[in-house]
Amino acid sequence: MMFLVFLGLSVSCDKDVNSKPSYLQQDMSEYNDRLTCIELQPTIKWACEDPDNDPLVYELYLGEAPDKLELIAENIRSTSYKLQSTLLPETNYYFQVKVSDGHNELSSDIFEFTTMKAAEVSAVPSTPIIISPQENVLDPGDVTFSWHSVKDDKGVENINYILEINYLQVEVGEKTQFTKDLKEGEYFWHVTAVDKDGNSSQSRFISFNVRKK
Repeated sequence: MMFLVFLGLSVSCDKDVNSKPSYLQQDMSEYNDRLTCIELQPTIKWACEDPDNDPLVYELYLGEAPDKLELIAENIRSTSYKLQSTLLPETNYYFQVKVSDGHNELSSDIFEFTTMKAAEVSAVPSTPIIISPQENVLDPGDVTFSWHSVKDDKGVENINYILEINYLQVEVGEKTQFTKDLKEGEYFWHVTAVDKDGNSSQSRFISFNVRKK
């Protein structure tokens, strides 16, 4: 289950001033007004644009009351985040996304959802552990991305993986490595484990640089 939140950055006519964030709109059309029966490890997804093409960094806040939100993830460079901890069943939760372009900040509205009953919850794969590459500098050319295989909480091993490199997603099936030719630049990546029922878990994000040494 994914929640979609729209954020945006407005255009400034002054070329010497960095564009100031401004709220666009939310799009919850595929859900009801008060989201119910949400899985216990949902994926929160959002969209944001910066007319200055500044790199965007996000923070995610979550809590059981709108005035008691806690920071649960920071330095997010992708526009989605799979919750790493299991939420309580049949509980109301609230979340908010904040974005920074390095000059200005923008906060989304606060959204509410209710988790499903415990009996409705199915198995979730354990979190993939990254092997390589880690946060370092690599030479241009073939780079092999690898991670440890995982099981769900029922011991099922037939897990498929989705590799994401700088927003480019690659479905690699049950393989736990993938090789790609990389040019010089900055890269960030993570891997998502998905079982046959569609339950998933996401590794931590890794950033590294590729340049000639």
